[in-house]
Amino acid sequence: MNGYKTLVVASLGVLASGVVSAHPLPNAAEHTVEWYSSHAAERRQVNRECMNDRTYENYPDCRNAVAAETGAEAPAQPETDDMTQPGYYVDKRQRDIVLALCGVNHPPPAAVCSAARNAGSAANKKGSGRQ
Repeated sequence: MNGYKTLVVASLGVLASGVVSAHPLPNAAEHTVEWYSSHAAERRQVNRECMNDRTYENYPDCRNAVAAETGAEAPAQPETDDMTQPGYYVDKRQRDIVLALCGVNHPPPAAVCSAARNAGSAANKKGSGRQ
């Protein structure tokens, strides 16, 4: 009977330590941004925990998981700041928004619509990445 009691107490200790390590640590990240980028299920779990309890939001693992999430979702960066150049429309979502605006009663300037169309054509020919 004494051995059984020791086993139960030891098991509870292991469970308790497992519960504690499931929460983000305040001073050191368990995983890097790169690790969270390639482990989507774990990233989502940590993000849920961090969003559910805002006291965690500045913990290193929360920040790394959020950075990995936003990096995974971030739009492609334009090659130029000039909206009249096709290189401005490297992100498909942005290009689609501009093209939708080009079909309304008061569209953007013709050069902007033309650049967005040209960028869409070039992206379709390449079949590349983030369209």
